[in-house]
Amino acid sequence: TLRVMYPYVPQNDDELELVPSDFIFMSSIEQATASEGWVYGTSMSTGLSGLLPENYVNRADECDTWVLHG
Repeated sequence: TLRVMYPYVPQNDDELELVPSDFIFMSSIEQATASEGWVYGTSMSTGLSGLLPENYVNRADECDTWVLHG
């Protein structure tokens, strides 16, 4: 699970809008199709999926995601 650090407005139809503090679920299967520097993920707040720049996110602490689901 990734945490969004910076806002991102999609430039293409296959990209995901990012909102700081949102969490992104990243599937390793879908990641195989992403270009270098990009991550394919699903927003936990909107349920939408798409590509996002990997330098806009970082790995979330387990306790952060547990609280989100708790």
